Amino acid sequence: MNNNFISNYSDKLFSNIEINAKKQSLRIAFINFIVGCLWILLSDKLLEFLIKDSATITFVSILKGWFYVLITSLIIFLLVFTALKKVIAATGLLQKTNAILEVKIKEQHKAEYILKESESRLNMAQELTHTGNWELDITNSKVWASGEAFRIYGINQKSPYLPLDFVQSLIKKEDRGKSDSALKLLLENNEKYDIEYSLIRVDDGHESMIHSIAKVEFDENGIPQKVLGVIQDITMRKLSEKKIKQYEEETLKNKMEHEMARLQGLSLIGEVAAGIGHEIRNPMTTVRGYLQLLGSKEEFSMYNGQFSLMIDELDRANSIITEFLSLAKDRVVELKVQSLKEIVEHIFPLIQADGLISDKYIQLELDEVEEIPLDKKEIHQLILNLVLNGSQAMSPGGTMKIRTFMDKGDIVLAVQDDGKGIAPEVLEKMGTPFFTTKDNGTGLGLAVCYSIVARHNAKIDIETGLTGTTFFVRFKN
Repeated sequence: MNNNFISNYSDKLFSNIEINAKKQSLRIAFINFIVGCLWILLSDKLLEFLIKDSATITFVSILKGWFYVLITSLIIFLLVFTALKKVIAATGLLQKTNAILEVKIKEQHKAEYILKESESRLNMAQELTHTGNWELDITNSKVWASGEAFRIYGINQKSPYLPLDFVQSLIKKEDRGKSDSALKLLLENNEKYDIEYSLIRVDDGHESMIHSIAKVEFDENGIPQKVLGVIQDITMRKLSEKKIKQYEEETLKNKMEHEMARLQGLSLIGEVAAGIGHEIRNPMTTVRGYLQLLGSKEEFSMYNGQFSLMIDELDRANSIITEFLSLAKDRVVELKVQSLKEIVEHIFPLIQADGLISDKYIQLELDEVEEIPLDKKEIHQLILNLVLNGSQAMSPGGTMKIRTFMDKGDIVLAVQDDGKGIAPEVLEKMGTPFFTTKDNGTGLGLAVCYSIVARHNAKIDIETGLTGTTFFVRFKN
C-alpha cells in the first residue's frame, strides 16, 4: 500500500461526500418549492370556497403564512437532520479508514525497513564470503545476478541481467565442457549441480577459482522454468590449501629425513655395538676380576677405596655397553602375543617403589587393549626408560600417569609427566644417540626406546607444553 493509493482513496471519499451534499441541497430546495406552490394554490382555492367574508379571509391568510413557515421549517429540519446523520456517519467512516490506513502505512514502512536491513545484511554477508547468487530464466536464456556475483565476474553495469552465452563465455575453455554438462544434467535429469571451475574476470583478465551450486524450479506440469544458483570465489581458499599442502609435504619430508638420519645413526651405533661390544666386555671383565682379587689381599687393603671406585666405573661402562647392545639391529626379539596392559601391571610394583624413593607418585589408567606380538623384556625396558626420563623431569611431589588405550585401531602406551615441558630445540633431537641434557646422562635411554619401538613396528609421538610432556607409543594392531 503506497501514498498514491491513500491519496486517491481520500480524494474519492471526500468527492462522494461533496456530491451527496449537493444532491441533498437540491432535494431540500426542490421540496420547498413544490410545497410552497401547492400551498399557495390549494390554500387560496380552499379559502375562496369555504369563506365569503373578506376580513376573515385576510385573517386566515395571515395564519396560513405562519403555518406555511412552520411546516417548511419542520420539513427542512428533518431533511437537514437526515443529511447531517449521513455526513457524521461518513466522517466516522473516514476517520476509521484513516486510522486503519495509518496502521497499514506504519506496517508498510516497518516491512520496508526490515527488508532493506535484510538486503543490507545479505549483501554484506555475500561480500565478506565472496558469494553471489544468480537466476537463469530458461524461457529467454537471461541470467539475473546479484551485486557480489557481478563483482566476482568483474563486471560493472546497471542492468542486473546478462545473456547466458556471455556468462558461459567467461568460464575458462578447459572447464566449459564440465559446466555445460552439469547444467544439462540438472535440466534433463535434475541431477546435483555442484562444480568447481576457473573463470576469467572481465575487468582485469585475472583467473579466479569458482565453486557453484544450483537447483532447478519446475512449473505445475513439471517443466523447468528457472535455475537458482550460488557462486563463490574460492581463489584465496585454494591458494591457502595449496600452501598448506606444500607446507605439510615439506614438514613430512623434513620429519622423514630427520627420522631416517636418526635411524641410520641408531643402525650405525648398533652395528658398532654388535661388532666390538663383546671384545670390550671381555678385557673389562678380566680387569674387574683382578681388581676384586687384589682388593681381597691384605697387603693391598690400603687401596680398597680406589679399587671400589674403579669397579664402580667399570660397572657403569658395562651398563653403557649393555645399552649399546640394545641398539643392535640384528638383536634377537622374542615376540609373543600378549597384553600390553598386563605387562604394565606386572612391572608397576618396581616403578612404584622407585617413585616412592624419589617422592614421585605414579598413577595407572589402564584400559583393556587387544593382544599383539610383544617382547616382554624389551617392553619392560621401554617402560622403565620412559618412566625414568619423565621422573627426572619432575619435581618432588609430582605425579606421573601411565595409560593404555585403543585409538583408531592402534594399541597406545602413554607416559605423562607434569614437568616443565621440552624446549623445541631439544625436542628435535630427542632419541638421537648420545644427546642428553643431564649432567650424568649417556644419551642412550631414549635412543634405546626408539630402537625397541622400531623393532616392534611401532612409533613414538610426543606432546609437550608448560604443564608437562606425554610420550605416546603406538603399536599397530
